[in-house]
Amino acid sequence: MPDQRRPYRSHKVPACDRCRRFKRRCTGGTPDQPCVLCNLQDVPCLISASPKTRGGTRRSAKPNQERAQPRTVPSPVVDVHHAALSPVEGEVALDHIGTNYHGSAGEDQSKSKVELSMVASPVISEDIQILERYMSSKASSMPSVAGTPMVYMKVRGWSEGLAISENPGKRQKETLRQILNPYADELIRLYFEEIHPAFPILDSQSFLELYRSGDKLSPALTCEFFALSLILWQHSPSLRQFPKPDSHFIWNLAVEALQQDFLAPGLSTVFAVVLDMMGRPVYSVLANTINNGRAVALAQSLGLNRDPTKWKRPASEKSLRIRLWWAVVIHDRWSSFSHGIPPIIAKGQYDVPVPLPRDILPDANQSEKHARGADCFIHLCTLTNILGEVLPLTYHLDVDQKLIWKQIRRLELDLCEWEDSLPAHLRPGSGDQTRTSGSSSLRLGYLSVRLLLHRISLHVATLSDEIDRSESTRYHLAQLRRSAQDVVEYVCFLTKSQLQEFWLPSHHLILTVIILLRCTVESTEKIVVESCKSGLRRLWTKLQNAAEDDGWDLGNICITQCAESVSKILGTSAELCRTQKEQRLEADVFERTEPANSPARAPRGTGNGMATELVPDILPFANPDISFDNQWDMGLWYGLGWMDMDSLSQHRRPIPLKDQKNDPMATPNNDGLVFYPAFCYKASPTHFSWVKMAALDVHRLKRRPEFGDQSTLFYLNHPIRFVSVMGIIIARTEYPRLTILTVDDSSGATVDVIVHKSETILDVSSATTTPRPAAAGGGGDIQSPWATPHVAATCRSSAVDITRLVPGSVSQIKGTLTVFRATVQLQLERVFPVRDTNAEMRFLDQRCRFLVEVLSTPWILTDEEVTQLRLEADEEEEKIEEEQERSRRRQRKRSKREEKDQQQIQKLWEHEERRRAKEAMVCKDAGVKTMREIQKRQASMDR
Repeated sequence: MPDQRRPYRSHKVPACDRCRRFKRRCTGGTPDQPCVLCNLQDVPCLISASPKTRGGTRRSAKPNQERAQPRTVPSPVVDVHHAALSPVEGEVALDHIGTNYHGSAGEDQSKSKVELSMVASPVISEDIQILERYMSSKASSMPSVAGTPMVYMKVRGWSEGLAISENPGKRQKETLRQILNPYADELIRLYFEEIHPAFPILDSQSFLELYRSGDKLSPALTCEFFALSLILWQHSPSLRQFPKPDSHFIWNLAVEALQQDFLAPGLSTVFAVVLDMMGRPVYSVLANTINNGRAVALAQSLGLNRDPTKWKRPASEKSLRIRLWWAVVIHDRWSSFSHGIPPIIAKGQYDVPVPLPRDILPDANQSEKHARGADCFIHLCTLTNILGEVLPLTYHLDVDQKLIWKQIRRLELDLCEWEDSLPAHLRPGSGDQTRTSGSSSLRLGYLSVRLLLHRISLHVATLSDEIDRSESTRYHLAQLRRSAQDVVEYVCFLTKSQLQEFWLPSHHLILTVIILLRCTVESTEKIVVESCKSGLRRLWTKLQNAAEDDGWDLGNICITQCAESVSKILGTSAELCRTQKEQRLEADVFERTEPANSPARAPRGTGNGMATELVPDILPFANPDISFDNQWDMGLWYGLGWMDMDSLSQHRRPIPLKDQKNDPMATPNNDGLVFYPAFCYKASPTHFSWVKMAALDVHRLKRRPEFGDQSTLFYLNHPIRFVSVMGIIIARTEYPRLTILTVDDSSGATVDVIVHKSETILDVSSATTTPRPAAAGGGGDIQSPWATPHVAATCRSSAVDITRLVPGSVSQIKGTLTVFRATVQLQLERVFPVRDTNAEMRFLDQRCRFLVEVLSTPWILTDEEVTQLRLEADEEEEKIEEEQERSRRRQRKRSKREEKDQQQIQKLWEHEERRRAKEAMVCKDAGVKTMREIQKRQASMDR
């Protein structure tokens, strides 16, 4: 025990016998150590008379009033000499908590609530303890550890002159009893069977004793308890046959009782406000946020943030305080995550340990259901600890690039360790038929925390000033999309029994919806857009069905907040986007495309028996990595005679679901795999994207004879056309019309990459030069004058610089697939140099992830999705035909208008000609008449 010097003439700790005998000042002595003089003289320091003891009759006679009176809480370490004199020694044997936790204020307590207990500031707590040792005899037996004092002070409960009820909430409690009295026992049973195992904040024994002994429960706690239990009404066969009371009215009564109870708050108020924040459905997010702040402030004022494990209090009371504090922490942090308010409780401001199983299950003979619920609550507390370290990264305005990545990596490791520590019954897909109440909410919370952490990583990556910021941003954006899709997949596969479990009223789904909306709007890759829209559509449908059919109300706030944006993205915006694409591609589709049987549409050989050139399947593009997928449109596929898209004209109506098994394009074949028609490819995660693959996997791609498009190969049933590989070039072979690069990526195989040469220059150079194939591995004389520029396979106007692609160089190559003599090859489209090993390892990581998460799993579409895709394809075809018909109508109208104008001009010209002829006749007649007059005058003059 630390050295505690006592002042002169202390009667609480009297002088030793030797100092009193010689009338000397006795300093420095403690019950464990001798005084200074006895220590110097090396003599025993004895005290013949014992210190004054205080009677415990009054304290032991009224043990229930002990926590209502302001007192000093004993420190975890108690001096063994004074342990028998502890003021709480009489209560340790009574393993029962006081009535002030769940009970209402009696007559004596209601009068005493004018003065309430409040924890003193740590700055003055030690000073108060020292002063109390000399000013009062009650604290002589309460030694404390230096640095951890804890003192309660008396404060006025409410403002002077304020009218307050002696028992706040009593009127609301009586009204509630009149409504729910016939069903109260059943609601209590449902609460302790369904909610309490997953969120054990109440002491069931004390609660039931107070309820059965004249209903002595706190009115506010009673109202909140029954309002929360109403959500379980449909879980009971006996209650299901009666009409459910109006939840709005019941919750209004509970809110009124809680507001009155806050005028003179106590421990029961903390329980009531925690139950209020657990309430579902959530009618007011703002009210819950305000109640969270009040709950945290009240809990800290009552000292719930201090570790009570070594207090001399009943074990049940210490366990209850631990559980109650962690309930406050859970609501504070998860509501911060959901509602965007910074958390109030900071790390380092509390020392309450995470509950242990013995803190939740006082009886070792508890049922397996309660034991599993205790595990779920404990893991929720540990996950809340991790969330408490993630949230500061969200709300801090200053980002330290040097430290934040270390914190993110540490938190990712903590999440992985947390997931690994889950018992089998809390893991998804464990096969356990017995569900643990609260496990679904716990799993969704874990996925949401991981999603938040990936969102923070993306934000930090965008603020980075490193050279590879673009690659890093793309990588973290892909991780973020994958995390959002994980949330969608989990929510969509929730069963009705899971939806009826205990759920925290935290709305993490809004973050998922917003991320999917943003990826849909900003992404330039069509496969990403379609994937995000598909996930968003599935999640939206699941939330609506769960709310309407299963009564799951947690998605209502998400639906309310995001309904307008989601409807625009999934409805009007999609139609507008397709209309703009049709207008933009109208000239290309109707003016530049050749008939399907035209020679220009036939595949063209290279003339030397090498690779066959692919038909240009897209219009010229500038950068496939940025705008490649935006160039794709269903309108380009119709009437082209390849990819079996012309067969859609024979299916103007969708095939019924019962007849889809007879569709030859979707017939199960090849070990049960289903190969979907070509119009389903836009929903494929592989067909319209650069698929990162190993050379060994490239050679595993197979053609399907039932598909007319031989440029599409399949991995399982995934259609693949565009492949990206990375490796070292081990050989370069030159031919007159092409160059073949051999790439080795250390996967156990090599792949040949064909690079076409420019035909315009080749016609000139080939007439004057002799083809000289380079030796394998020699690379050829690529800098010689006869070397020609190279072009991309599908866009011959786009030049490709491969002068640096010599044996020994490492590059990332993107190309289209082709097959030559039963060997799969690539036709080069784009090439990128690999800067360092980090880029190579990042590519390897992405390739492995895609192989495990996408390629290794068969592509599955439901009958509804196939029907929807067929409908969309038919709609696209109909729109194109309608546009063609509109164009023809415009042409006919234009021709008719021109013909009409021509006729009108002809009529005007004829009319003008007749008028001119008439004027000419008039002029002629006038001239004849004039000549006759002249002749007459001349004749008369001649006479």
